[in-house]
Amino acid sequence: MSIIRTDRLFFLPALILLFVVSAGPAEAMNMKEGQWQLTTRMEIPGMPFPVPPMTFTQCLTEDNMVPQDDQQDQGSCTITDQRTVGNTYSYTMVCNSDGQRTEGKGSFTYEGTRMHGTMTINSDGMQMTTHYEGVWQGPCQ
Repeated sequence: MSIIRTDRLFFLPALILLFVVSAGPAEAMNMKEGQWQLTTRMEIPGMPFPVPPMTFTQCLTEDNMVPQDDQQDQGSCTITDQRTVGNTYSYTMVCNSDGQRTEGKGSFTYEGTRMHGTMTINSDGMQMTTHYEGVWQGPCQ
């Protein structure tokens, strides 16, 4: 029986997203800046119970396109491949934090006042996939 470390379930996606925001190009995105309502849904194979979806709001701009938690530490992450095609930013990366290696890949697409994306990370033999949906709400508050 394996033990699932729930303290890492929410930290790792935020850690990776925090790094991706600072590394991703924004110039080609069809993204409306402002306050966004974002919903995440996480899938973890073998998890004995589903992780409930989380909904929150955040001000997103061309310099800050992906939701993040300002209190998370970036760790040591390296983008190994990134590209922007049309309104989609995709990447692969590796993070090393506290002796733990995490590999991830993701893709985020903006469609003006809507966005969606998926991020898959592998850490300590466990795979987590987080799905993102976002809707523009108005000017930043």
